[in-house]
Amino acid sequence: MQLHATITTSISKILTALGILAVLACAACDRHQSESSSTSKLLLDTQEDMRAYLASPEYKKKVQERLALMQKEEQVVEEAEWFGKTGLSDSIERELPRYLRREYGMSIFDKGALKAGDLEYLGVFPEGINSIHFWRIQDGANEAHFAYVTISSNGTESLGWGDRRPPAQK
Repeated sequence: MQLHATITTSISKILTALGILAVLACAACDRHQSESSSTSKLLLDTQEDMRAYLASPEYKKKVQERLALMQKEEQVVEEAEWFGKTGLSDSIERELPRYLRREYGMSIFDKGALKAGDLEYLGVFPEGINSIHFWRIQDGANEAHFAYVTISSNGTESLGWGDRRPPAQK
């Protein structure tokens, strides 16, 4: 439950920060002169539209709906062959597929959504003073994609994904 509260708080802070960054980016654009007055007008209209949307009840409702869906998703207990076999904490193992679904713009309730069982654990590999746990993502893509959890020398864990491969896969 502590992880759930931390994730929910973090997501709320991230969404708030994104909204603030969008407004700041719009404000920064205001300070720059455009070569064309029609381009300036278009930028100002777009900035005003963005500000209005970020302040709108519709946007706030969508954020709340997404947070509620994420909270509901956290109640689902997934099963995967690799759970309990990585040496990572249960909370990190279970967070990895949720993280990937958020990155993919999916919910566990979506048809064809990525599940924990779609990840193949490849092992842990040293990289400098860090160690990195790798999974192959079985997402039907033509190119191989990998998820990873990096454990830094101070014990900090960070999740990521992409085409970064474990040393044995290069």
